[in-house]
Parts: sequence; C-alpha cells; structure tokens
Amino acid sequence: MPRYHVHISDDNEHFYEIDSIGLEFPSDEEAVEGIVAAIKELRAEEFASDEWTGWRVEIVRAGRVLRRLSLGAFDAVSASGAQAKP
Repeated sequence: MPRYHVHISDDNEHFYEIDSIGLEFPSDEEAVEGIVAAIKELRAEEFASDEWTGWRVEIVRAGRVLRRLSLGAFDAVSASGAQAKP
C-alpha cells in the first residue's frame, strides 16, 4: 500500500512539521478523504479557525504533493482540494 505524509507549513514556506513516518492508504482518494476527515475532527475538538490563518497542510506521496489545503479556511475546503467561493 502507498504511504502518505502530511506536512504543515506557514505562508513563508517554513515547514514546522515534517511527517517522516506517514500513513498507509489503498489509494490517493482514500488518503485525501481520511486525512481531511482527521483534520476536520481535530479542528472541531482542539483548534479555533483563526489560529491557523496563513498555515497549510500538504498531503504527499512518493515526494509528490497531492493536495495543498489552507488550514485558515479549512471549513471551506472539500476533499477534492477545491475551495468554496466566498
């Protein structure tokens, strides 16, 4: 099974959390859906939305970025990576 990594960075492209272990998922689609669901759960339980303005998550497989998601506007981001229009 492919291994996926989740990296967290700020607007200045400084990476604060590099995931060196990763998670296994059967497909790219399932990886994005699973990681997005986990982030939504954490956001609902732990973090206020304004705390993450300017931060983003990258979902990476084999060195290739599959999705970049804004944490500041995460509620408007779908699993496909498309952002809702204001």
